Parts: sequence; C-alpha cells; structure tokens
Amino acid sequence: MKHGIKYSVMSRLIAVVFIVLISFAGIFYYIFIPNMQTNIAKFGNHEAQKNLTQIENSVDEIYRLSEYLSLNSDMRAFIERRDYKSASEKVKNVTHLLQNIKNNILLKDYIHSYCIIANDGSAYWSECAYDDFFIDWFEKYALKGNSSKEYLGFTGNYAFPSRTSNFVHLNLISCIFNINNVNNRVPTAIGQVIINLDLDTLMEGIVTENSIFSQIAIFDERDNMIYFSGGERTKFLQEVKQLKTNFEKSENGYYFTDVVNNCNWKIVSFLSNQHVNKIMDIPFVIPAIIIIIVALLLIFIFIFPRLINVSKQIIKLDQAIGTVANGDLDISVSLIGERELANISDGFNHMVVKTKQYMKDALDNLEAKQKVSFELLLTKINPHFIYNTLNSVIYLARKNRNQDVIKLTSAFICLLQDSIHLEENSLFEHIETELEVINQYIIIQKYRYMDQFLFNCTFDRELERALIPKNILQPLIENSILHGICPKGSSGLIELAVTRENNYIKIVITDNGIGMEQEKADQLLSRNNLDESCAAHSKIRPIGIGNVAEKLHFTYGTDYRFTISSNPNLGTAVTIIMPIR
Repeated sequence: MKHGIKYSVMSRLIAVVFIVLISFAGIFYYIFIPNMQTNIAKFGNHEAQKNLTQIENSVDEIYRLSEYLSLNSDMRAFIERRDYKSASEKVKNVTHLLQNIKNNILLKDYIHSYCIIANDGSAYWSECAYDDFFIDWFEKYALKGNSSKEYLGFTGNYAFPSRTSNFVHLNLISCIFNINNVNNRVPTAIGQVIINLDLDTLMEGIVTENSIFSQIAIFDERDNMIYFSGGERTKFLQEVKQLKTNFEKSENGYYFTDVVNNCNWKIVSFLSNQHVNKIMDIPFVIPAIIIIIVALLLIFIFIFPRLINVSKQIIKLDQAIGTVANGDLDISVSLIGERELANISDGFNHMVVKTKQYMKDALDNLEAKQKVSFELLLTKINPHFIYNTLNSVIYLARKNRNQDVIKLTSAFICLLQDSIHLEENSLFEHIETELEVINQYIIIQKYRYMDQFLFNCTFDRELERALIPKNILQPLIENSILHGICPKGSSGLIELAVTRENNYIKIVITDNGIGMEQEKADQLLSRNNLDESCAAHSKIRPIGIGNVAEKLHFTYGTDYRFTISSNPNLGTAVTIIMPIR
C-alpha cells in the first residue's frame, strides 16, 4: 500500500527525531551512566569517609576520656580509700570528685552520663550519685543479668528509661573500662568507669550535616545493629546481608560500607536514587540536552512548516492530476512556495492546455474523417442497381410505354440526385424529403418486382421538417423487399409508420414476409460490417443493418433505440427511436 507524501514526510521527520533521541539515550547509557556511577562512588565514598572520621573522632574522645579518668589521681584515691570517718565525709568526697570531673572535662552532648564503680560494688552515677538505680538496671537489662566486671569496651545498644518520664527511652550504648592501680608493677583493677553514649545525639549532627544519604546504620563487631537513622528497617537489613563489597548498587540506590578501626563498628550508608541528582557531576549532559531541545525546536519552527507546505502543494497537484485523469481538462493549478513549485504548476497547466488542444484537434480530425467516410458511403451507388434500372428503361421503351419510361427515369434521377447531394448538412435530411426518396425507390422496385408487394406509408405531419440521419430508411425497406417478401413466393405488404413519442421520433418498418428466428435478428444488430449475403442482393447502397446501427450511434451516441423483432413465416418489424432535431 502506497502512502501519501504527507505521511512520508511526517514519518521520516518523526523517525529522525526518534533516532536522535535513541542516539542520545545510547550515549547517555553507555557514556554518562558509567561516568555517573563513578562520580556517585567517588562522592559517596568521600561523604561516607567524612561520617566515618566524625564517628572515629567521637570514639577516640571516649577512649581519651576513659584514659583520663583511669589516670586521674583523685579518682584512684577515692576508690582506694576505705577509712571515712563518717558518711557525710564520704558524701563530701563523692560530691567533690564528681564536681572536679565536671569542671575539668568538657563533656560532649552525646555523652549522656558516666558511672564510677568500686571493687566493693559501690556505684556512683553522675546523674544521681547516691542512687543505685542505674547500676542495678544496667546489669539487669543492658548486661542481661551479668556483672559489669565481665565486660570491657563497648556494649550493645539498649533503651534506657528517662528519669523524667516512664514513656521516653533513650538509645544508649556504654563503654566499660578498668581503673588500674599504676603503683604496682602489674596493674590491677581497683574499679571501673562506665561512659554512656547517646547515639541519637551523636548521629544527629552527622545526619544533619550530611543529608545526601537516605539511611545510615551502625553495626557492632557482632553485626548487631546499634543505630539506625530511620526508614524500613527489615528491607534495609535484608539488603545489607547481601552486600559483599564496600560499594554496591541495588535496585533502589547505592550502598557504602566502612569500618571504624578503633572499635570495629561497621557503618552502612544508603544513597537512594532520588538523591542521586544531588551528587551527579554532569557538566556536559545539561548543555547536550539543551542543544537537542533547541535543535528539535528549530526543526519544528523552520523546517516542519516548509515540509508541510511542500506536501500540501504536492497533494494539490496530485488532486489536479486525478481530475485530469478523470477526463476534466478545464482545470489549472497554482502552487505557492518555492520557484521550483511555480515552475511545476506552470508546466502542468501548459501540459493540460496542450493536451486539451490536442484532443480537440484529434476529435475534429476524427469527426471530419468519419464525416467524409460517411458521405462517401452515401454517394456510393451499386453498379448492378444502375444496370438493372437502365435495362428496365430500355425494356419499357421497346414496349412503347413512354409514360412508364418517364416515370421510371424520373424516379431514378431523383435517387441519383439524392446520392450525390453533398451540402453542408448532407448527413441529415427532413423526414418529408426522406419519405419522398423512399417513394421514388418504391416506384423503381415495383417495376422490377411487379405485383410482388404493396407499400403503405403513414407519418405525423408535425414531423415533416424534423431532421433524421440521411438514408437510414432505404436499406431497411430494401431488406424487407429482398429478404422478407421476395422469398415468400406470394404478394406481401410493407408498412412504414413515422410517429412522435414526447421528444422522440419513432419509425417502425414492418413486413409480412418469411421472417426469421429472433436469435438471428439479434445477431444482425451485433454486426459491425456489411453482411455478405445482404450485399449480394442489395441493388443501391450496401449499407445494411450494421451500418444503419453505426450511423445512429455516430449521430446520437447512446440516446437512441434500434430493435428488430421477427417470427418465422410471420414477418419482421424494425423499430428506431431517436431524438427530434
């Protein structure tokens, strides 16, 4: 199936745009995506290292604090002293120790509290020095019922109830270390210090400062999660278990894994796809996209309208060609646009004019040729008819039938004059004149076929001046005589009737001759050439049935009727219906 030029132009334009977009997508996928992932890995690792450094610094601060407390002389003296004179003196020393630590140590916000434990089990919590609530709760819940002496280093995270509300819990992790007696060669533990860290407070600043990561989690050396910034915990844990390298891409984003060297914590940071655009280094992508968009806009602004205009003009020309192909040459086309389009329209219009003139000349020549052929056909007289007629004249002269000679000769002269009458309108004749020629022809034939037929003619007087094709009646009368009446062997009747039916002339020629099969009558109308058997008997003009039909078609086109109805031994009727002229 062939498509129009508009479809072709549009499809190719869309194909070009599609190819450009596909090419850009391919370049984007094979060049930009790997570069983007490299940038993500580079920038993400950089940000993760910043987080790692801050956490390591915080852990180092805890270690330094524990070292300071373990080496503090007041701390060791307080723990080793046993001989307090009174309880008030002990309270005074505890208060002095805690106040001294508070004044000399700049505690960070993420250090929630600390607790000093002597070997005898006495515990002094910085939040409330005279309350055993913390150590009892800590060993029961945080250490699962174990003694703090069995632990060194960081514990797992635990939810510590707030002193101000039973419904608020703090996410804490504790660091336990010994206070040693440094005077002995072999250090011995004389007590412990527990430093409690608020992980939420510690990570709050990190998460706030570094907002590119969607989720951050910390795992201890036993892979227990001790901190999670928030989100869907179960799905996060499932994906973390599948991580094998420090940088991996998942369906939803990118994972970065780092290890805190001073405590073997593992930090997993997740960068979602929604946050990728914050770290993408795309110096060439945005200009490339802008260039493509501008190029497409220029195509649609400047090229697309021109293509549409050209396609419209070509469609207009195609429609004009279709009109000419249907036979309508009264058309001209004007193509608006480029010089080439104007040349095409001028050439097409010139071609149509020349074609129209050529067809007119061809039709005129054909009509003139047919007219000449027709007139030559009309003027052709059968020599046998002339010979037989002259023999009849001689015969009558010998018999001294002078009146018959005059009558026969006059009729013959009338036929000769009609045959050589070549005036401007010689193709047509008035009905009155044509019937007179038929009467003269009947006179001649009655001398040849005496007492063999009778002829009767009736016609509407209003049609006397109506025109009909010349000499279409004589061949039909001749056929009735030669092929209808003569073979009968007895006298017959030929009738000619000319009447009017609305705007048409109806001519009916009937005889009661031998007739014929209707199938044979139909075959006579289908012939284009003179029937040889008719030509052998015809004595004046060998036109025949076929030539009468051809003359009617030449004169009236399809606006006529010519029929023959016949029955064997009953006769034949020939009917002609044609427009009145």
